[in-house]
Amino acid sequence: MIKTSPVMGEINDTTMDEDTVSTAISFTVTDINEQALTITYISSDESIISSSGITFSGSQVSTNGSSYIVSTTAVDTTVTLTVTPETNQSGTAFITITVTDPDGMTETDSFNLTVTSVDDPPVLSIISDIGTAAGEISFTFVEADGD
Repeated sequence: MIKTSPVMGEINDTTMDEDTVSTAISFTVTDINEQALTITYISSDESIISSSGITFSGSQVSTNGSSYIVSTTAVDTTVTLTVTPETNQSGTAFITITVTDPDGMTETDSFNLTVTSVDDPPVLSIISDIGTAAGEISFTFVEADGD
């Protein structure tokens, strides 16, 4: 049997709002040798997209601890990527995804994931019940995104 590298479909650049979960980002993988492929991934900016904020799913996708495994066929197998950015973070992270077959042959694709800032409402701290005839009462407003 001739060993060939797995093939991964292109993943387009994506934009999403902060404090949300991305819509499904689908891509395909194929391995002519029909081997199980391991998916690895890295974010260029962990303060925006940490590795724990990236998950993969699909009918042929399973997890093995911190790794994802895709059972492939000679035709396209669809994998769905979901991204959850860090809370109140915005900016662009370059996400690189690599699929590796048991023979060590790889295919890599990268895309930019832009997280746009969303104006967060101020938060009022809890005001405790206070009995007073007259005087000042202190409380705090917190503006999460500083504007």
